[in-house]
Amino acid sequence: MWKAMHDYDPDQGVPFSAYAQMRVRGAMFDELRKSDPLTRAQRLALKQQAHEAYRTQWVSLEADERTEWIIDDHTISPEEAAVRADEIAELNRAIAKLTRQEQLVLALVFNEGLTLAETADVLELSRSRVSTIYHNAIKSLRGSLMRKRQNNKRR
Repeated sequence: MWKAMHDYDPDQGVPFSAYAQMRVRGAMFDELRKSDPLTRAQRLALKQQAHEAYRTQWVSLEADERTEWIIDDHTISPEEAAVRADEIAELNRAIAKLTRQEQLVLALVFNEGLTLAETADVLELSRSRVSTIYHNAIKSLRGSLMRKRQNNKRR
């Protein structure tokens, strides 16, 4: 903080609080980087490898494989199994209609068990962007399932 006070130039038109906040934040990041055993390039390479691995894994999944992590292993009646199979088929159709980015976010969250923050780090997107993508995908899937249920009730 003393260095910030000493180096501050009021003629630049920047309030001291903003200048000091930027300097303190920068110093904190510098310390974190010093304690990181990996270089920036190594960390970036790891993120890119993880992103590519998840993207490749999700794209290669077939509808049947996606179903495996959706189905509950509890014993159900044949009638419930038929209804569930229909719902799963509809869900797979709805997932296929999502954008690749939405599919990838859902795969990282539900298949890999990552949090939205971890997903944001892997995809190198902001947390708010990943949250928006996630919630839009869920909203779309719910809408598809609700429309399917309403159509079935009308029959």
